[in-house]
Amino acid sequence: MAIFDRTTLLLTMFLLWSGSVGSAPAVTQESFAAERRAEFKPDGHAELVQQLYLAFFGRPADPAGLAFYVNAMAKSGAPDDLLALADAYGRDSFVRALVNGLSGSPEARALYGDDPTRLIAALYRHGFNRDAEPEGLAYWLQAIQKERLDPAEAVLSILAGAQGSDLATFRRKVDASKIFTSSVDTPAGRSLYSGLGSNALVRSMLGTVFSASDDADIKKDVAASIDALGTGHAYVMQDDFAEVPAGGRTIALLVAAEQHATLRPRLDALERVLATDLNGRSGKHGPVWKIMVRQASATVPLVREQLKGMTAAILIGDVVVPRRVDGYYGEEVPNLEPYRNPFCTRYQFPNGPLAVEPGQWDSHIFDHNEDPACRHGMTVSLLRGSAPLRQDAELKAKLDQMITYHGASDRENARWSRGYTYVNALWLKLDPQPADIRWWDDIPLYETSELSIANEGRAADRLAAFKSCLTNSTEMCTFNGHGSRDLIVAEGPDPDSEFRSSDAVAFTIGQLREMTLRAKFVSLESCSTQNFLHPDSFGSTMLMAGETLLVMGSTSVAWAASDLDKHYIQEMYQWLSYGATFAEVFTGKMNTPATGIQGDPFISLRPKPSGPQPKLVIDGLHYNVHPAVVRLALGDSTSDSRTTRTLSITNPGASELRIRLSSAPEYVTSTGRIPNPTGWSRGGFGFDRMEPAANARSGVGNVGDIVHVVAPGSSLQLKLGFEPEIDGLASRRNYGIYTGTYTMYSNDPQSPRITFEMSAIARP
Repeated sequence: MAIFDRTTLLLTMFLLWSGSVGSAPAVTQESFAAERRAEFKPDGHAELVQQLYLAFFGRPADPAGLAFYVNAMAKSGAPDDLLALADAYGRDSFVRALVNGLSGSPEARALYGDDPTRLIAALYRHGFNRDAEPEGLAYWLQAIQKERLDPAEAVLSILAGAQGSDLATFRRKVDASKIFTSSVDTPAGRSLYSGLGSNALVRSMLGTVFSASDDADIKKDVAASIDALGTGHAYVMQDDFAEVPAGGRTIALLVAAEQHATLRPRLDALERVLATDLNGRSGKHGPVWKIMVRQASATVPLVREQLKGMTAAILIGDVVVPRRVDGYYGEEVPNLEPYRNPFCTRYQFPNGPLAVEPGQWDSHIFDHNEDPACRHGMTVSLLRGSAPLRQDAELKAKLDQMITYHGASDRENARWSRGYTYVNALWLKLDPQPADIRWWDDIPLYETSELSIANEGRAADRLAAFKSCLTNSTEMCTFNGHGSRDLIVAEGPDPDSEFRSSDAVAFTIGQLREMTLRAKFVSLESCSTQNFLHPDSFGSTMLMAGETLLVMGSTSVAWAASDLDKHYIQEMYQWLSYGATFAEVFTGKMNTPATGIQGDPFISLRPKPSGPQPKLVIDGLHYNVHPAVVRLALGDSTSDSRTTRTLSITNPGASELRIRLSSAPEYVTSTGRIPNPTGWSRGGFGFDRMEPAANARSGVGNVGDIVHVVAPGSSLQLKLGFEPEIDGLASRRNYGIYTGTYTMYSNDPQSPRITFEMSAIARP
C-alpha cells in the first residue's frame, strides 16, 4: 500500500482545486477508488463526503470522487462529522485545503462564480428546499464580505447549525445521495455519471427529495435518472443554462381485432408518415417520436397495460373502452380517464368495462383528482365508424385522409381558412361570463379579423352561423348549446325564462349527413354528443361525414361554466400558435370522465416558428417538451410558518418572453385533511404577489390573466410559498404531506406549458 503524508495530500488537494471540471483528476480518482475497494472499509467519512457534495454541488458524490475523499480524510485523520469538520476548518490547514478543493473547484465556480450570495442561496435551496431568511442571508454575507469569513467556512457553519425540519430534509437528501452513488458504483454506472450534463440531471433528481420522501420513491427516482443517463438524455450544457432533452415518446395505434387485418396496410403507412411529421416538428432537443401499431387486447385492464409507457394513443375500430354510469340518465357512457392514466389505481373493473371508483362526481365536467398518478393524463382519441354497417368504409376513408395530411402537414394546413368561430346558443338570462373576443388577447393564433363570436340573434341565426363555419373550411368551430347523442339544440333569447328558451331549433343527425363538412376541428360544448357507444352519435357522424379531422365534446350529461372556452383558449389553444399538435395541448388538460375526442389529435394549425424566439429557463433549465411536468419540493412548514422557494426565470433567447401563471393551484391535498367526497380542494401553495405586476389586466397578484414580460437577457424572480391550509369545516390547520400542481404558460415554442408538481410537509 502506498503511504501518503499530509504534505503529499495537500499537494493532491492543490492539483484537485486547480484541475479540470470534476471532483478529482480522473486517473488519481480511479487509483484511489481501487485502493479503497481493496484495503479500506466504509466509515463515517463516506457520509461526510456526501454531505459536502450536497452542500457545494447540490448532487451526490460520484463513486471515484467519494473514494478519493474518503481515503484522503482517513489517511490524514480528518474529522468524520460536520460539527468537528467545521470546528477544524479554521485551525487545520489540511481540512481547509480539503474543503476548499470542493468549494473552489471548477464545478463550484461554474455554479456560483465568485458570488457568495449565490453560494449561500443554493445551499438553502439544495439542502433545505427553501429560500434563506433575509436576515440570515444578510448575516452570512456580512461575515463573508466585511469580516473576511471564508465562504466555505460559512457553508460548514450553516450545515453544522441546521436543526429541526432543515436537518431532516438535509439528512434525507444525503440518504438519497448514498442510494444513488451505490447504484452507479459499477463500471458502466461510473461512465454514465460523468460530466456537467449528467451532474445537472442528477442534481434535479435530488431536488425532488424532501423530509418525508420514502425509500421506495427515492429508489424509483434514482432508477429513472440512471435510465435517462443510460439512454443518452443527460442535460446539454450551454453558456448559462442546461437544455433538458425531451427523450423518446411513443404513440400507440391500437386497432381492434375485428379490423386489424383489413386496416393494417393503412396503419403501417400512417405509422411512417406520422413519425416523420412529428419528428420534423420537434426541434433540436425535442421529443424523438416512435409510432407503435398493435392489435388491442380484449379487456379494459389489458388495454391499460398496453398503454403504460405511452405518450398518446388512438383507439381504432371496436376497441373496448371503459364505461361509467351517467348520473342524469342512468345509462352507461364512455369514460376514457382510465386509459389516459393507466397507472392510476383508483379504477377497478370487477364486471367488464364498467369502471368502479370511489368518490366519483358524475355531474361535473371537471373531476379534480388528488392522486398524482391519476393526473397529467395522456391524450387518447377514438377512431370508429358512425355505425357498424358503415364502419369499414368510413375508417378506410378517414385513415387515407390522415395519411395524406401527415405526408405534408404544413401544405395540408393551408387548405383550411385561418379562423375561429364560437357560437353561443345556450340561453341563460343572466350569463355571468358571456363569450368575449378579449379571451384571445395576447394569443397570436388569430388576428382579430379572423375571430367570430355569435352571441346574439335568434336560435335560427345562431345555428346558421355554426353551419356556415362547418361548411366553409374553417379551422376551428365551437358550439355551446344543449345536446344529446343524436342532436344539438340552438337557443335564442327568451325574456320569460331563466334557462331553456322557447326559441329553440334542433340540428339532427339526418341534417348533419346532408351537409358536406369541411371544418378542421369542432368543439361541441353540448351534452352526450361524444357518446360513441351508440350508433349514429352526433360526434362520430360529424367526424366521418366529411373532411373534419378532430371532434371534441362531452360523453355524457355535464355541466360547464359559460366561459369554458376561455379556459380552452388560454390553457390549450394558445400553444397551437407555436406549432403544437392538439395531442400536446390536450395532454394533462382533460382530467374529466365527461370529455372525449374522436379523430386525429396529431394535427396542427401552424408550423413551428422560425427566426428569433424566446427561451423560458427555470432555475437554469430549459425544457423541450410540451407539456413538461417539473417536480418541486418545498421546505417544511413548522408551527404554521410560511416557507418559500424562489424560481429564477431567465430569457437567454432572442425575443421577448411572455409568461402567465394559472390562477390558483390545483389538486392540493394533505394526508391530514378531512376527506372531501368531491375531491375538490385548494390552498397550501401559492405565488407571492409582486408589485407592480407587469401587463396587469385582471387576476390576483401575479397570476390569472396577468402576463409577465421578460426581455432577452433579462430575468424575473417568482416566489412560491407554502403553509398549511385552514380547513373551513373543522376551523383548524391541516398538517401532513401536501401535494399539488401549478401551471406556467409561455410563448417559448419548445416550452409553452410547465406544470409544477409540488410536494411539502406541514408540521404542527
